[in-house]
Amino acid sequence: MRLAQGETLVYAATATDPEDAIRGLADAITLLPRGTRLQVFVSGAICRPFLIPAVEGARDAMDWAAIAATLVEGATGLPSDSLVWMDDGQSSPRFAVAMHPTWQGHMQRACGSMVENLKPWWVLAVDQVRSSGDSRHGLAVFDSDALVLLVAEGGTYLEAQAYPLLDEDPDALLRRALITHDLSPDALDVVRFHHDEVAGVPVNAALPFSTGEAA
Repeated sequence: MRLAQGETLVYAATATDPEDAIRGLADAITLLPRGTRLQVFVSGAICRPFLIPAVEGARDAMDWAAIAATLVEGATGLPSDSLVWMDDGQSSPRFAVAMHPTWQGHMQRACGSMVENLKPWWVLAVDQVRSSGDSRHGLAVFDSDALVLLVAEGGTYLEAQAYPLLDEDPDALLRRALITHDLSPDALDVVRFHHDEVAGVPVNAALPFSTGEAA
């Protein structure tokens, strides 16, 4: 868990239990001035991407929401009642993000009306790579507890998957995940979460809490 004010890290901690993380966040925001608005970024284990294939007869947002609900558990491992957002920028397959249903409540309890928006940290990495105009074969994002792999061809995502970071070497996990695509990690942009827990260190303004530019 990281909390920055401007471009300075003001709080850093590691928590393996969700309740501990929320309590830590609630304590940390007391360090901020009254009236502060929070941009909250969560890990790939909490917000997981997945793809929805073209479905004949799907006409509107309600249809797609119903389809997503039937796919989310099998595609992400999250509960079927997870919150789902869909990106209108890619029509086939549709790009979607699922968030564990308990986490929005956790954030509201810890931060209340301070939360201005809530999104996955890996989305920042996607935006950073897009802004560079790079046309590689996708993006791999290592955050605090997940590898988020987005494999692309010609600007279209062909795979969107979050892999938990357990005991396996993260780079070995990426190489294994890319075998079916006949790709090496060098073919993708790779972004890594910065695990430094020293308050007061500068924060990368373009991609907060990262080790630097996409490599």
